[in-house]
Amino acid sequence: MTFRAGQTVTGPSLSGPVTGTVIRVRPSIIDRSVLIVDIDVDGEEHHVPAEDCAIARAPRAATPEEPVTATDAPSADQQAPAPSHGWMHPNNSHLAHWGDGTRVLCGRMVPDGTDIVNTDPHADVQRCSKCDKALGRQLDAQTPAPAQIEVPQRTPDAAPQFEVPQFEAPTLGLQAVPWNRVLNSSLNPRKHFDADSLRELAVSIYRKGLQQNLVARPHPDRPGHFEIAAGERRWRAIGLLTQGFEVDGHEWLEWPASTPVNVLVQDLTDLELLEVATAENVQRRRMTPIEEADAFAALADHGSPIEDIAAKFGYTRRTVVRRIQISRALSPLLRDEFNTGNLTLAQVEVLVTVAPEVQEAVWNGYLRSNPRLYPPEHIRKHLPNNLFLVRHRQFPPAWYTGGVVEADLFDDVEPYFQDPAQAMECQLRHARVLADQDVAGGAAFAEVVLNAMRHHYGETGNGVAYSVKNSGEMERWENIGARRSWSPLPDSGYSVKNPTPDSGANTSTPQGAATQPGAAQASAPQADRPAAPRYPAPWSLDDIRVDAALTGPDRRRRLQAAYILDSMLDREVPHITPELTRAADRLELLFSTHLKRNGDGWTLGAEPKDETAELAVATEILRLLLTLTGADLDTLFYGYFHRELSFSNTAAPTALGNLDPFTLTEGFLGGCDTLALQEIWDDAGLGDRANTTDEYLRSMLLEEAPTLAARGFLPRPLRPEADDD
Repeated sequence: MTFRAGQTVTGPSLSGPVTGTVIRVRPSIIDRSVLIVDIDVDGEEHHVPAEDCAIARAPRAATPEEPVTATDAPSADQQAPAPSHGWMHPNNSHLAHWGDGTRVLCGRMVPDGTDIVNTDPHADVQRCSKCDKALGRQLDAQTPAPAQIEVPQRTPDAAPQFEVPQFEAPTLGLQAVPWNRVLNSSLNPRKHFDADSLRELAVSIYRKGLQQNLVARPHPDRPGHFEIAAGERRWRAIGLLTQGFEVDGHEWLEWPASTPVNVLVQDLTDLELLEVATAENVQRRRMTPIEEADAFAALADHGSPIEDIAAKFGYTRRTVVRRIQISRALSPLLRDEFNTGNLTLAQVEVLVTVAPEVQEAVWNGYLRSNPRLYPPEHIRKHLPNNLFLVRHRQFPPAWYTGGVVEADLFDDVEPYFQDPAQAMECQLRHARVLADQDVAGGAAFAEVVLNAMRHHYGETGNGVAYSVKNSGEMERWENIGARRSWSPLPDSGYSVKNPTPDSGANTSTPQGAATQPGAAQASAPQADRPAAPRYPAPWSLDDIRVDAALTGPDRRRRLQAAYILDSMLDREVPHITPELTRAADRLELLFSTHLKRNGDGWTLGAEPKDETAELAVATEILRLLLTLTGADLDTLFYGYFHRELSFSNTAAPTALGNLDPFTLTEGFLGGCDTLALQEIWDDAGLGDRANTTDEYLRSMLLEEAPTLAARGFLPRPLRPEADDD
């Protein structure tokens, strides 16, 4: 039946039968498939399920020739008019279709005489999905928006238009209720029910009966129904029996849906229902830890004080707060890991003391490889290493514009910067200012490096170094010597030198140091130099860098790369340093299709089928290793160098013989200017080049390219600095 605003209807509410004017028709908050009619009765709003409503029709005025009757129902010898719309089964279809007896909403024709079996648009029948959706759109279109509804005024003493049958309010206490009149509650914190254990419980209830009653309240939106507060698992098990199932291959178990079950009906508010449901699940230890955390958070959201929750369930206040914190602050990634058992409750309680992005950084940093290796005490101890603590700040406060995360509720974690990248840049900026001041004060040099190591510098000298750790802590070392030759300055480092250091100071220049753009550098005045030859940028031509590194006197580089590859294929774990971590991160981008990061080590992306396939993979990985900078290659080599230098995997050294020599190409020569072409020509010993053009030099060099490759010839920018075997 369709209801519209302004109609006068009657129906049962929780306070008894009511008759009033329709304000709106809406879906139920609890069950969207149930429509609720909001009725105005003398200025008071009542809510009645649509299926229980009826239109209150005024009796027709009597004429002298027609006696007044108490009812307008048809007499015994009269037939009630057939319904014009409803669910039907045209052509004996197994699906019910909605229509008017001639055509249904999905479009198919209906044979004459097809019976309408149900006129309720929300009837519990197996419905055609197209008809159901079309009917839903019609009902929505017939429901006016609240702002457009005019509510007719009624006089307070208006009498009911006809007598309404009395509706008995539900009684409280223990009573037998048909199973299909009991509904589960969305407030129940328990969401997971094991199918096998439900089936076992259903068999037990079938053979021994229901040993413990359910606890429920009168349903707030479905008169005559009850909402479960405790016992949903037993209710679900009986639901399996109402569907019927076979056991032991020969016995069929089935109960009717109207089977009576013992229910203790209580008058409960939402908060009281939630407390009953949580208490049962906590006492029975049926909930998962994350469900328990969600239950405590729901209780707090409904207004229950933390102290009350702790007292009711036997926990300390700190434990309840931590559980609520888990529900509200645990990263979705770690929530899944916690649910599957990869993380313990104690580990999670430590992790939720920091922001979700920090939690995921800890997980991806070291926890993921083997969570069981890291107890909660280890995580708590090393958690500050992933935070930029406010107490480590040395830069002016005005430089930082981000937020600050205050101390944890129990002071387990100190205040830290919400934007660690911005805070780190401010700290490095401050350190660079101090470095400039050191050099201006007479220091031979000053450097600023992330996670610098003291042993990378000489023992004595007149230099200064600032080491800024990931946690923001900054150390200053003074009276140190220049950076050692085997430890070049990282790309992110900052270096400034004094052009006129004291005569007694150590003035050696850090080998391989690269000054960050914008760094203050001073150099002694130098005479004008002739223009330098221009070659292609090696970092823009990866194939040139690879091929060039495979020939010539660069034996040390190739042996380092082969040793690293051998260690990787043997699943060796390197000695971890911050420099090694950054080098491995850059290497991981190159290895995305061949190797996969596994904690601190590596594993092959796909296991080779045979030795030939393994050798092909090893050769490709070796090529990638040789594209690294000298600093990264040195870092990886010394990180793995914790055993004797011996090859145990034959694929690595054998792959060295599979690498092709560097050959001059048209692309490489096209990026060379005149001076570079002449320099290559002279170094190759190709004779007189007087009165030649660039085009002539390029064409002749291309012709000689195979011969030069066989000789191991390399242009000057691609040659190693020294032949170190």
